Amino acid sequence: MVKNLPLLTSQEKELLKGFGWGNSKTIRWPDSYIEVFDTTNYSRMQEVLEEWNQVIEGKVSFYLSDNPCSPVKITYEHTLREQSMCGHVDTHWRNYRLYAAEITINPDFSFCGFPEDNFGLYLHLFAGVVGFDAWKGTTVDRREWQEFTLIPDIMQRMIKSLYKIPTGYDLDRDL
Repeated sequence: MVKNLPLLTSQEKELLKGFGWGNSKTIRWPDSYIEVFDTTNYSRMQEVLEEWNQVIEGKVSFYLSDNPCSPVKITYEHTLREQSMCGHVDTHWRNYRLYAAEITINPDFSFCGFPEDNFGLYLHLFAGVVGFDAWKGTTVDRREWQEFTLIPDIMQRMIKSLYKIPTGYDLDRDL
């Protein structure tokens, strides 16, 4: 009789514990299509979604919608300048399942170092929507994400690991 192999390696579990929204249990979107409503009308938003969809590999697929009741909303927030912030992500979950997320963007792109191209800002903030808690650890400093044109390897590996397993997966399993 062959013992079942674990779903995750110890390195993958460490990535999930280090950068996931949960601690010992995984929090992610349930397998489905997820609507994204972008009130900023960012011209490259579809490209941002395609980049993250490619990392997730089909378990979850984000797509632009004109539905203001979409679970993911992207808006401008002028008060972020007063807080010295370029953007912010709020995520909401229940029973280890993400069900809503809001990205707020500082419309003063020059303050954030994005005078011409803010693709990096949108790409980086969307990491929080898909399940990467960039505020838990130091992965990308401000200067690097101002030039953030590709999803870093550490984020890709973590997100691929997250979507290999179901919501609420116990990361202490098989230890």
